[in-house]
Amino acid sequence: MPAAAAPEAAAVPAAVPAVPAEPASEPAGPAAGDPPPPVASGAAPAQGHSAFVPLLVLLLTTATWTGFQTYQLRQEFRNLTTARANQEAPLQQAQRVRQSLETLAAQTKRLADAGNPNARIVVGELARRGVTINPPPAASAPK
Repeated sequence: MPAAAAPEAAAVPAAVPAVPAEPASEPAGPAAGDPPPPVASGAAPAQGHSAFVPLLVLLLTTATWTGFQTYQLRQEFRNLTTARANQEAPLQQAQRVRQSLETLAAQTKRLADAGNPNARIVVGELARRGVTINPPPAASAPK
């Protein structure tokens, strides 16, 4: 029987032609979910990006912002100083006018107290309108 089995095996033609096997190809790089390849114990780790450039940009931005704020504050200080200087003359003039009006009102009150009828009318009208006349403080006697 062993002789008969051999002719049958030779009689069966090969239905599929033999195709040479292709070598399995490896992907060019790691897949998206793959972990990074292990680093040998003596080898240096892969070079990452340096923090120098972002820190330099941050430093330059902060320095520029600080310089700009300093410039703006100095400009504002100059403007306020100018505005105050421009108000000084009108303020002194207003103080002189007020002093002269207080002096005039005090003298009018003295005349009204002395019996002048016109001065009494003026003082009465001022009092009716809510203006209080304060007599100037008496001059202190020399010591």
